[in-house]
Amino acid sequence: MDIVNAAMNRLGHLIISPFAAVPLVGLLLLSALTGVALTWIIGKTSNQRALRRAADRARAQVLAIRLFKDDLKVMLGAPLAVMGSSLARCLHTVPSLLVVAVPMALLFCQMAVWYQRRPLEPGETAVVRLAIAPDAWQVFRDVSIDAPPGVEVETPALRDDAEHALFWRIRAGAPVEEPLRWTIDDATFEKRIAIAESPGRLAPVAPIRPGTGWFDRLVHPLEAGFESTSPVHRIDVTYPSRVVNEVLGYAVPWWLTFLVVSILVALLSRRWLGVQF
Repeated sequence: MDIVNAAMNRLGHLIISPFAAVPLVGLLLLSALTGVALTWIIGKTSNQRALRRAADRARAQVLAIRLFKDDLKVMLGAPLAVMGSSLARCLHTVPSLLVVAVPMALLFCQMAVWYQRRPLEPGETAVVRLAIAPDAWQVFRDVSIDAPPGVEVETPALRDDAEHALFWRIRAGAPVEEPLRWTIDDATFEKRIAIAESPGRLAPVAPIRPGTGWFDRLVHPLEAGFESTSPVHRIDVTYPSRVVNEVLGYAVPWWLTFLVVSILVALLSRRWLGVQF
């Protein structure tokens, strides 16, 4: 999983970083391209002939309702036929959904790295959480954090014996290249810290360095996960949410913008691509 994530991180940087100064433009463009790509893939991987037959049957039943609205048999049977045709269309698109499921999941997680959170700005604070393996808690519960110049550790460690975790509050100063570090025995564990060079500009942010689970590594791809034998299970940093799009003064989540735009573009592009959904 770490190998796949490393490749996706490079691809994500190549595609998204050119739009760092105009985040919304990049999001809209990537959403539109995704909609066109999905339409093309559906056209190539689904049974288009069967989909067209099912669509024609559904349209015929809708027309029957308009023409024979005084016929009780038609009025009762036509809606069921429309539902059956709609179900058939869904079943015929299943192969396409299976084809795009994995690349879409990787794309979605990579976009979250850029659009879900933003780096800390100078003067902002964050909470850092270090999760220790239960069997190593008593030995490593007094481990200390080592912050690079430009990051101030404002509090001593707060210990949660029930969760086997330690917490610190840090304050961002200048942008840093060095990570946060913890030394346990002869091993050093690191967590990148993102501090904005230019407020509002896109930059990849990793709020979590994940553990061993593949799903955790999929959702948080920016940093390599910890091994099962590691005394550290997970490291979290509480970054602020990024606002990319606002409508009537309300923040619209990036993923909602992505879904709405990609679906609308898919519906609009299906005609000139000759694809039936």
